[in-house]
Amino acid sequence: MKPEKERAADRIFPVDEESFIAIALLCSTAVLFLNVVLRYVFSKSLTWAEEFIRYSMIWISFIGSAACFKKGIHFGVDLILRVKSKWFVRAVKIFIETTGLVFCCFLLKFSLDLVFFSKQSGQISPAMQVPLWIVYAVIPFSAALAVIYESVRVLLLCIGAEPPSGLDSEPKEEAGQ
Repeated sequence: MKPEKERAADRIFPVDEESFIAIALLCSTAVLFLNVVLRYVFSKSLTWAEEFIRYSMIWISFIGSAACFKKGIHFGVDLILRVKSKWFVRAVKIFIETTGLVFCCFLLKFSLDLVFFSKQSGQISPAMQVPLWIVYAVIPFSAALAVIYESVRVLLLCIGAEPPSGLDSEPKEEAGQ
């Protein structure tokens, strides 16, 4: 059963990145297993398997990054958030989320440039013969998701609401204190 904050994140952001990641990992594992069996049992291998696995790992990484923005579980140092002043903690959170939003906007802009350049140049992958702009398309897609998630998180913080988070933002009190 999912914690309450994770369910809230799923209600606010209905995109299901975790299912995509699970399916992509399953497919990558199946192709890798098949290729190992073919190579060591039949002395043959799939020419496209290594490339497929590499590209699916890239997609998994970028979609996973967007999922982390959705739930607010990117790593960070929470030392400053241990201050007892609520307005200061809220201001720091707004600054952090806004900085993340600006970064994601830059990533979106420059990744779109990369995709358009790849499409215009007609580059294709060597083994699978897939246009590389399709492989690179995950970058602006995940950046767009992250921009949406970060925008909502900043807005929620600005109106005084706590955005969904997979981690406790409040430090736990030690027993006996």
